[in-house]
Amino acid sequence: MQDFIRQSAIHWPRHAQPRRPVLRPFLAASLALLLNAGPAMAAETTAASYDPPAIFSVFGTLGMTHASADGGAFIRDITQFHGADNKGLHWEQDTKLGAQANIAWTENLEGVVQVLSRYRQTNEFQPEVTWAFLKYIANDHVEARAGRVGYDIYPGADTRNVGFSYLWVRPSIEYFGTLLYPYLDGGDFTLKTEAGRGQVRFKAYGGLTRTKVSALQSQRDWAGGISLPPANLVQDMEGARIKGGFVEYQDRYWTFRLGGSQTSLNKEFPSGGFSIDGLAQGEINQANASNNPALASTLATFREGMRLTGKKATFKAANLVYEDGPFQFHASLGQMTSDALLVPNYKSGYLLTGYRFGKLTPYASVSAIRTRISDLPDVMARQGASVLLSSMAKFSISSPTLTQTTFSLGARYDISPNWAVKVQVDHLRNKNCSPVSLPMTSANEACAPPLLWPVVPVDWNRRATLYTAVLDFYF
Repeated sequence: MQDFIRQSAIHWPRHAQPRRPVLRPFLAASLALLLNAGPAMAAETTAASYDPPAIFSVFGTLGMTHASADGGAFIRDITQFHGADNKGLHWEQDTKLGAQANIAWTENLEGVVQVLSRYRQTNEFQPEVTWAFLKYIANDHVEARAGRVGYDIYPGADTRNVGFSYLWVRPSIEYFGTLLYPYLDGGDFTLKTEAGRGQVRFKAYGGLTRTKVSALQSQRDWAGGISLPPANLVQDMEGARIKGGFVEYQDRYWTFRLGGSQTSLNKEFPSGGFSIDGLAQGEINQANASNNPALASTLATFREGMRLTGKKATFKAANLVYEDGPFQFHASLGQMTSDALLVPNYKSGYLLTGYRFGKLTPYASVSAIRTRISDLPDVMARQGASVLLSSMAKFSISSPTLTQTTFSLGARYDISPNWAVKVQVDHLRNKNCSPVSLPMTSANEACAPPLLWPVVPVDWNRRATLYTAVLDFYF
C-alpha cells in the first residue's frame, strides 16, 4: 500500500493518525485505504480488507468563511464559480462530502471507487467520480494502478480533498489553487527501494483529464458593464494529455521530493462571442497592405500565442518536509512554464510550521505566487496596432496573472480519532492588477485577480482578510 505519510507534504499530523476504536475496527481499515496509509498499517489493512471484502467509508468537511474584501471575493481554486465576500458567512468554498468503496479480491489486487461532491464551476454542488481504479501490488517494491487515479503532480495532490488528512484549513491557494486536474484517466507505476536509513520512491503517471474551469464570469462581474456574452464561459479541458512523475526520499525525519508534469492542451479558449483572433487577423491584413511587416509579424506571433491547441504547459516542483515529534515544517517551490499566452508562467511556494500540544496544534504559514507577464501587447501598441486590439490583448494576457501573498495563522483541535475542528485567519495581499483601459465601454480601468472574484475596480486596495472555521470528519 502507498504510504500517505511518506508521499505527502500536506499530510496527516502524527498525533492525528488513525487509531483503531475498540468497537469499530473496520474504520481504521477504511481510512487506511482511503488515504493509502503507511507500512505500519499495511498488514492490518490487508487482513481486514478480506472480512468484510467490501469496505465503505465517508469523509467530508463543513466550512464557513467570511472575507473582508470590499469588491472582491475569495475562491478556493480556479475551478469554483463565485466566492466568499464580506456579505455574511459563506459555506460553499470549503464544504465537501465524499464516499469511497474498497474491494480486495486477493492479497495483490484491490479496487477503489471514490465519489466527491463539492462546489464547482457550474455554480452548484455536483458529485463526480474522482477515483475508480484497480491497484496491483506485485511485492513490497512494485505496484501499479489503472483507471481514474489522483493527479499526483505534487505532494498532497492525490488526497487534497480529504480535509482530515492535513493540518491547515485548506491547502495553500497560491500553490494548490492552480491545480486544474483533480484526477486523470490513465494509470501510474510506483517503484520503492531501500536507500541507507531511508526509502526512495519513483513514480510515473499518464492519462487524460476531464476537468472544466470557469473562464469568465457574468457581465455584471465586469467593471463598467463590459459586454462579452454568454454570461458564464467554461474552459473545457477534457481530453488534454498529461504525463509526469517524481522521485522521493524519506528517512525518519526528512522527506525530499522532486517532480514534474506536462499537459498537452487540445481545446481553444471560449470566445464568448468576441473573437480577438479575427480582430488580429484583420489588422495583420491592414499591416501588410500598409507595408508594415514588423507589426504584421508581431500580430502573427500574438495570434498564434493566443491559441491553446497543440501547446504545452509544464510544472516542476521541489518539496521538503521535516517532522520530529510534535514539531513539523514544510516547504515547497513550484514553477509553471507554457508556450501559450493564456496560460501564465509563474513561480509559487509556501512555508508551513506547526507544533502539537496534546490534541491542539497551532500553526502558521506564508505562501506566494508570482507571474511573468508578456510585454507583447505593449510592443503591438508601439508598432501601430489599434487601441482596441492592444487593450484587449493586454487585458486577455494580464487577466490570468497570479501575483498574491497570503499570511495565515490557525489551529487544529482533534476532538476524537474521527473528528477535527480547525480555525484559520488569512491575510491576502494581491498585486495582480495591471490597469487596462477598455475603449468599448464606459469603464475607466479594470483588473482581474483570479484568486479573488469577481473582477474589481483598480481603486480596490487589493487586500483582504479571511476568517474560516471547518469541521473535518470520516466514518
